[in-house]
Amino acid sequence: MNSQQKSECRVIIHTAAAVSASSTLIPVPLTGFAVDAAVMVTMVMNLARVFHLDTTVNEDLARGMAIAAVKKQLLKHPIKYLTREFSKTLPMAGTAISGGLSLALTEAAGWKIAEQFARNAAGVSGEIAYG
Repeated sequence: MNSQQKSECRVIIHTAAAVSASSTLIPVPLTGFAVDAAVMVTMVMNLARVFHLDTTVNEDLARGMAIAAVKKQLLKHPIKYLTREFSKTLPMAGTAISGGLSLALTEAAGWKIAEQFARNAAGVSGEIAYG
């Protein structure tokens, strides 16, 4: 990944993470999963464009990658996800906790996907991994 690609990825991933974190203002537990999936589909499509993989990554594949990335993060960090969702029931402090966790989880998934796209664009791997 060259410096220009890294810079573009940083903007895309930080924007997606900020949107995901701001969605925690909705004080309804379990709404985060749906929002994360939607945010990640957009993030995956934008990351694919950075590495000129947008002809390879269509919306259906991006949706699959987003769901797989959310699932992988959920299985890897179940306590963080559950804490994020159920902390919404706590006034103010819960929103801060939930937002911080959402930001961190989206950032982690975004960088994993960007790194894999960089490898795919360089021809290192024959298939696109799901984060």
